[in-house]
Amino acid sequence: MTGRGSSDSTVDDEGPPPAAGLASIFRRVGLRHALIGGHGVNTWIMPRQTDDYDFVVAPDRAGIERLEAELIALGLQHVRREDGGGSSGPDFIQLKNAAQDLAVDFQVAKTDYQMLILDRALHTESSGFDVATPEDLIVLKLLAMRSQDQRDIALLVDVLGDRLDWPYIERWAQEWDVTRNLRVFRPAPA
Repeated sequence: MTGRGSSDSTVDDEGPPPAAGLASIFRRVGLRHALIGGHGVNTWIMPRQTDDYDFVVAPDRAGIERLEAELIALGLQHVRREDGGGSSGPDFIQLKNAAQDLAVDFQVAKTDYQMLILDRALHTESSGFDVATPEDLIVLKLLAMRSQDQRDIALLVDVLGDRLDWPYIERWAQEWDVTRNLRVFRPAPA
C-alpha cells in the first residue's frame, strides 16, 4: 500500500476484521447497499481509522429486517431505530457492539438521490461491499460538513482531483443548496 495521497491505495483485501463478516451478511441477505462514510472514503484513498460502517440501503423492509436479525445475532444492539411503519422500511437504524468496537448505521434510501447513490455504487473486491462513488461521497459529506467530513472531502479532491466528475458534483451541490460548502474545496467553474 502506498502513502496518503495515492489514488491507487485502497482497503486491503482482508479489510478490518468486521468487514468480511459484514460483506458476507449483505451478500447472504441480498440487500442493495452502498458503503458511505469513512469506510467508503477509505476505498478510494489511503485508509483512515474509523470504527463505524455507514450505508445507504434499498427501501426493502424484509431485506432490512433480515439484515438486522443477522447483525443482532452477532451481538450488535439497537442504539437508534426510526421507523414510521411504512412498507419501505425504517428511515434510520444504528446498531453497536461496544465490546467489538463495531457500529453499523443504515440510512434507508427514501429520496431519488439516495436511490441514485445505490444505482451508481461500484462493487469493490477490496472491501467486499458496493461502495458509493467518490462524487457521491463528496456530495454526502458536503451535506453533513462536520470537521471529519471536510477533511475527507479535501483528501478526495486532493487525490482524485480532475478525475472527479465535477459537473455531477456541481449539479447535486446546487440541488441540495450546498454549493457554498463546495466552494471551500473548489472555486466556481470559469
